[in-house]
Amino acid sequence: MNASHSTALTLQRPHRTLACWAAGTLLMSHAAIASAQLREPGPLPGSYNALQRPVADGVFRTCANLVGGLGVRPVATGTPTERLANACSLMVNTARFANGVQGNASFDLKLSNSELQTAIQAIAPVQANAQKQIGTETLKMNAIGARLLNLRGGARGMVLGMNGQDIQTGGGAAADDVLGGRWGSFVNVASNWGDIDKTTLQDAYEQRSYNVLAGADYRISEAFVAGIALSYSDTTARYEQGLGRVEARTSGTAAYATYYAGSWYVDGLVAYGTTDFDSRRNINIASHNPALPAIAASATSRPEGNQWSASIGTGTDFRFGTWNVTPSVRLSYLHVDNDAFTESEPVAGLGLAVDRRTIESLQSALGARLGTNVNTSWGVLLPYASVQWMHEFKKDAPSLVSRYVNDPNGIAFSIPTATPDSNFGIVSFGTSLTLPNNLSAFAQFSSAVGLKDEKSYAVSAGVRVQF
Repeated sequence: MNASHSTALTLQRPHRTLACWAAGTLLMSHAAIASAQLREPGPLPGSYNALQRPVADGVFRTCANLVGGLGVRPVATGTPTERLANACSLMVNTARFANGVQGNASFDLKLSNSELQTAIQAIAPVQANAQKQIGTETLKMNAIGARLLNLRGGARGMVLGMNGQDIQTGGGAAADDVLGGRWGSFVNVASNWGDIDKTTLQDAYEQRSYNVLAGADYRISEAFVAGIALSYSDTTARYEQGLGRVEARTSGTAAYATYYAGSWYVDGLVAYGTTDFDSRRNINIASHNPALPAIAASATSRPEGNQWSASIGTGTDFRFGTWNVTPSVRLSYLHVDNDAFTESEPVAGLGLAVDRRTIESLQSALGARLGTNVNTSWGVLLPYASVQWMHEFKKDAPSLVSRYVNDPNGIAFSIPTATPDSNFGIVSFGTSLTLPNNLSAFAQFSSAVGLKDEKSYAVSAGVRVQF
């Protein structure tokens, strides 16, 4: 076996950490690779988190096969595959020099270990985490924005949520006295916002969405109401430090119903929605070597996804004079499919192909609402407050499986994603207003409490006419 072939075989050994990754061959040029000798130093100083390790491993194995196996020349302005070979050559040699291991100075960006870790994270598909967050936010924002427990006084109301919105029929016994007719139509709007903190598995970003819901329902009998609704939401997640953004436009439809038995109610819904994403992942890798320019590139993609959900809940009313207490329990299931997608990145060859992912969520909600009626000359005001304890049973955190688009071998690497919080709370305050002429309206503020690395808030408002 000649020296070149022996080196190529050695290069293909799996490495699990950036330390092993940096201890690979010298990625100098095709000729130098053929005669390079492996050196095995001790463990590299510093630590690399759970996100950076598999990315570093993927870059090393991709580079080893491109340059050492296929003989691809690392050229910054060459073909897409040569550009990928150049980018990974820079990363491998920089890792070696940063940790006192001999490499090729012409590929050394002269970064510290901390800067190297930032560079490794910059080439990870972390923006796909926001896609997961946006999809699974459906149940959370339902709990925040939806008034599932509100305005049920006298077992005559109906509130259901979809995509952070409300579907309301009636407004309690007082509302039924004022609002006549079996048909009702409504329009609700909402805004949700929050911050996702930086962790070892994700970069920090802020998220904001705007939602609209419109629908109609029919009172089939005094005990049974059913309806349909259409929803649209526009969500933007912007990463800190200019790392990119994810936009999502979701359209959905839902069918819902509520059955009343005395002071008890049972309600449920099924919903389906599709999402169009627009993602930009900014890749910024610094350089302190005057002979080597920094890498500044953007990888763009337009993934698609769909989701369906189902929910069933029950509760009862207890009256204490003008006050009403409504304990309730609910179980909600969500299934999200995010399609596979391919990034476009023409500068450094670092675009990724990301596999399809499926995410599931099964949540229970146990809570109570406290409300009262205030009669005025212009209508009936119903202020309320509610609290819910949410428990997540699934804790689904599927890994992101990716490969470089310009790698002919398609070597895959997998990075973990954050596990959702098992328990958190939802606190809401609001009021509804029953007006003459078969009109009603509401406004509400909600906040999630107890989330480990996230803050989430919502405001919603709506109007309804019954006829």
